[in-house]
Amino acid sequence: MKTLFIGSYGFGNLGDELCLIEAIKSFPSKEIWVRTIFPEHTSKMIACNGFIKWSPSRPQNNYKIDFERVVYGGGFLYKDLVYWIMAAQNSGAQTYIHNVGIKNNLFSWADEKIKESFKKLDGISVRDSYSKEILLSLGIKKEIKITSFPEKEIEKDLSLANSLPNNCSILGITIDNRGHIFSNILLNPNKKRIKKRINTIIEELPKPVKILPVISKVHIFSDCENDIKYFYKFYDQFLRGFEIVLPEILNKKWWFNHLTPQKLKGLISKCKVLISTSKHNCLHALSCGIKTIGICFEETKKYMEGFFHPFNDSLENNKNEIFLVYGKHKKQCKDNFFKVILFKINKIWIK
Repeated sequence: MKTLFIGSYGFGNLGDELCLIEAIKSFPSKEIWVRTIFPEHTSKMIACNGFIKWSPSRPQNNYKIDFERVVYGGGFLYKDLVYWIMAAQNSGAQTYIHNVGIKNNLFSWADEKIKESFKKLDGISVRDSYSKEILLSLGIKKEIKITSFPEKEIEKDLSLANSLPNNCSILGITIDNRGHIFSNILLNPNKKRIKKRINTIIEELPKPVKILPVISKVHIFSDCENDIKYFYKFYDQFLRGFEIVLPEILNKKWWFNHLTPQKLKGLISKCKVLISTSKHNCLHALSCGIKTIGICFEETKKYMEGFFHPFNDSLENNKNEIFLVYGKHKKQCKDNFFKVILFKINKIWIK
């Protein structure tokens, strides 16, 4: 079968490329084609028969899709990409939405045409229970499967990780500014308490401790998804003086030429602890048995339950933690942007 895979591919987010790799495995095809904004980058991740042009961003209903099957493979569900699904349905192709995350803003853009296209899908699956709940509340009555982040099973590639030193404890760091996470850290009047918590983590590790920048996003358009930029800022605030290992990963050109999801997972597997704002980096760490400290700006319990439910055993056994960062736009938080500094995720909390 000739299959086209669509998603947020090529933008410089290894989480999206990871979802593409998983989608291709889940939908075996005689011919594999991919829509990506940056074919040179995506071609480092997967083998395929070819790439289609990125434009149009939002095809009209009569736009011809010359494929037997179109798969929306992972990442968040976006309106522009659903238009590709509708055009594919009008072209007679099988259509699947697979392993996606859904935000509650779906209600603001899912009109009747889009709802009708959901009904016509040959299959739909979401990555967590929170996403399923949103779809159900929209009135979608099709069977909706929960995948529980199957991309966590990807093999790790140790070709970069083997160059890391063995005579130290490696603390991995991923920081971005989505949801104004880092901006809130800087504005937080309790910044000293955050620094104290990080120092406690470091004190618990065997010495010496060295820092690994775990760079999974260098977005070609979005400044807030530039892990290199915000690693430097976080390092300057909380980790100044510690040696950085694999410093070349902080070079944008080097990163684009060398990093893949498998190599990133290999690097994470060498960490003693990972502190990360990236969900997929947390997935890698949890699947490798690494202590994981997630930093999240989503304050809803349902969102957190949906994401962490597949990992409650490893979370309980490995003493993983979450920094919950509230956005400054939340009135109830007022001046205390870290309304909740730290809480444990465990089986009692996740039902």
